[in-house]
Parts: sequence; C-alpha cells; structure tokens
Amino acid sequence: GGRRRDASSEDRSPQSSEYSSSSDSRASSGGKKAAGKSADSDKDEIVHFAWQKGAVLNSRYRMQRLLGDGTFGRVLLAQDQHETSRQVAVKVIRDVKRYVENAKIEADILKDIRRRDPEGQSSRSAIMYDSFTHGRHFCLVFEPCGTSLYDFLKKNSFRGFWLQDIQTFARQSLGALAFLHEHMQMTHTDLKPENILLESMEPPRPADFPREAGWKASSKTRAGAG
Repeated sequence: GGRRRDASSEDRSPQSSEYSSSSDSRASSGGKKAAGKSADSDKDEIVHFAWQKGAVLNSRYRMQRLLGDGTFGRVLLAQDQHETSRQVAVKVIRDVKRYVENAKIEADILKDIRRRDPEGQSSRSAIMYDSFTHGRHFCLVFEPCGTSLYDFLKKNSFRGFWLQDIQTFARQSLGALAFLHEHMQMTHTDLKPENILLESMEPPRPADFPREAGWKASSKTRAGAG
C-alpha cells in the first residue's frame, strides 16, 4: 500500500485558480474579452512538449520517461543532476497563454506553502522544488508521486476501501484543508479523487486492494496544489 498526497505528479493537481483567498487575491486579473473566438481557441487541439530521453532542461534535469499527459501539460520523470540521488517530476505546461498564467500563479502559491511548511507534513501538498521557463514552456518541478486515488480505484474495478483507510484519507485531507484555511487564508475548491495522489511511485497491486492478508493503512495524502 502506498502513501497518498493530494496533488499530482501525473498532472492531476488542481489549477491555481481552484484556490481562493480571503486576504490576498491570487486570481489572474481578467480583462475584457474580445467578441468571437478567444485568443486560445485555435489551440484546443492538445499539443504537448516534444521531449527526448536524456535531454537536459534548465541545465539540471535529465529526462528519463513520461509519467503522464493531461489537459494542462505533460509530466516527465527526470534525474536532478544537482542532487544526484533525487528523481523529480517535471510538469511541462502547454504553450497556451491561460495555462501558463495559471501555472505561474500555482507556483507562487506552492512557494508560499513551502515557506510555511517546508516538509509538507502539515499542508499535505505536493512539494515543489523549482520552477523555470524552457523556450515557450513554463515548467514546475515536484517530488514524484504515485497514481491518483481515482486511478487506483479504477484499476481495482472501483472496489471500496476499508473504513479505517477512508478515515485515514479523510483525516489527512481535512488536515490539509485546515492548513490552507488557518495559515494561508485560502480555500481549496476542487478536492476530488483525481486530485489526491498516492505518495508511492510503486503501482498498486490488486492483492493490496481492498485490504487483504493484513494490508496496513500506511497511505498518506497530500492536498491538491497544482
């Protein structure tokens, strides 16, 4: 059984616009939209960053393999050449203006969270190590996480969790929400199974779910943050 984090290495994290703040407006400023098609309407066809194994981004992150694709970008597993023992998940945002703007807001929020909770123990948010621009793509660098809770359920034919596991997930998720409310004056508005990630990169095994042969509830969650 893996541990959980709410927020995604596999591009499952909620957009930064899914947070609201009662004390500090973080939403991107909205100007008047021209009539007709939006500026990004011609980019509705999803085109992701073309990556190559072994390529190095930001003179630091050596690409290893694809972790997943999503609406907002592509997530790649990489080796941090400055921290040789560390693998990271590099989220490469699509070259679409509104997605890049949201990702930059997301990065600012995650930096604020990490300043208040460096190890992510209270916020349960996925830890962002770095952010940078590569050509026309904005990139965020996260700790690598496992599959989303939704995908975990889907792979196991949506068989239910044991009650003690649900209690663990709920306790950790509520703790994450409390951290955002009390320390960040923010509200998470899109908490759902797709935005809750297992911490472990190991794929879930059917024998481990639901709990069989004394499977222990060691799962931990991270609140969606990006």
